[in-house]
Amino acid sequence: MVQYHVVLIPAEEGGHTVVVPALPGCVSEGDTEEDALENVKDAIAGWLTVARKRGLYIPAPDQVKLSEVGVPGKETGFFLKNPVSHLSNPSPVSVPWHNKDLKRGTMAEIIRQAGLTREEFLDLL
Repeated sequence: MVQYHVVLIPAEEGGHTVVVPALPGCVSEGDTEEDALENVKDAIAGWLTVARKRGLYIPAPDQVKLSEVGVPGKETGFFLKNPVSHLSNPSPVSVPWHNKDLKRGTMAEIIRQAGLTREEFLDLL
């Protein structure tokens, strides 16, 4: 079993967003921390499947070094409108697939960030 470090980010509307630093664009969410951590397993599996099908480089989990950096200011405890918008890139992203309803527009955004058409995305499933 391969283990990836993940980052849990509380969402303004409730629940949590989970980001996988080793896999660019691999993001999931859940109503609770436990849900989010369970859901991200499917997101990682989806990311790896897409990367393999496209013949893309898959970083090893130990290639990511997590560090802290200090920045001037005391801003804490506030929410960005979209905490993961800075992760947008043309790399493949994972698809949270956990038999739960997704927020309206989530799948369209995932497909857009992956640089795919809807048809190309469906062909990968």
